[in-house]
Amino acid sequence: MIFSALFERRFWCRYLCPIGGMNGLFAKLSMTELRAQQGICSAECTTYQCYKGGPQKGEGLETTGCPLYSHPAQLEDNRDCVLCMTCLKACPHRLGGV
Repeated sequence: MIFSALFERRFWCRYLCPIGGMNGLFAKLSMTELRAQQGICSAECTTYQCYKGGPQKGEGLETTGCPLYSHPAQLEDNRDCVLCMTCLKACPHRLGGV
């Protein structure tokens, strides 16, 4: 609990838990992925609601942001994504952002 207070979200699950490591390994082999469209995220997005959360804006719903502090535009694989779809709900550019 001390590490959770001092470090990033889900520190135990990401780095120390053997089950979390195994889930990360299997996530790399998953058939479903969540990826952002780089052009929209880098050119049009100024709020980063998918990452930070925020109030309802445009197509995006009010959310608290990604529970893992992962920005969809910076994901290389599914290892750091639990597919909760919070970023998709929060994106004000819903159709093209995520």
